[in-house]
Amino acid sequence: MSDAFEQRLAAAVGAGWRTILIAVLWMVVAWLGFLGLMHWRPAWLLTLWGGAGLTWPEVRNVVTWFFGAFKIVLWCFAIVMIFLTLWRRALRRAA
Repeated sequence: MSDAFEQRLAAAVGAGWRTILIAVLWMVVAWLGFLGLMHWRPAWLLTLWGGAGLTWPEVRNVVTWFFGAFKIVLWCFAIVMIFLTLWRRALRRAA
């Protein structure tokens, strides 16, 4: 394999892991914020999200589905990054 390809792969792997770290940190902060909103239940949130027809159980359902989907996407991205990391390691050993 070419040295330029290995350098690009190494840069992509490093950037990917940093992206995962940032996404996990964002998810933790957002989840804690959501828990705070569910505790205080401000009236402005229901108005902001859709008005009088929205209830707190619906808000909880939407946010729970969002975080569930986000975790699935993050898990898939982590699997790809594990593959790329192992591939990079194998290329180093072969060289």
